[in-house]
Order: sequence, then structure tokens, then C-alpha cells
Amino acid sequence: MTLRVESTAHEPERVVRVDRRFALVGRDADSDIRIADPAAGGRHAYLHLDPRGVYAVALVTRAGSRLSPT
Repeated sequence: MTLRVESTAHEPERVVRVDRRFALVGRDADSDIRIADPAAGGRHAYLHLDPRGVYAVALVTRAGSRLSPT
């Protein structure tokens, strides 16, 4: 799965490749997609790829999550 992570005030835009059908997004060191923004949770979201597309589950966060289909 290849994803584009939009830029923030804390880091530039980047493309991330994960070599499996799921990924954990967050600030924690063991996240597959690390986010430097302090508004992101340590374990912010779980992404899952299946034949219909990418699905996201927001984990326990105060800030919420936003996805773009492009």
C-alpha cells in the first residue's frame, strides 16, 4: 500500500509505502506511518486495504482524523 501524507507545520509532504494490507498511523515509534504533529495521537488511526479500497478506523484521539481519496 502506498500513501501520500500531506505536509503539516511539523513535516513536509511525503509518500510512504507499507508492504502489507494494514498500517498503524501515529506518533509512537512503532507506528508504520509516523506523524510528528503533536495533535496526532500515539496510535492515531488504523488503515486497512481490501479490494474495495482503504478503510480507516480512528483510534482514541481528541483531534479526529481526515482522509483525502486522492
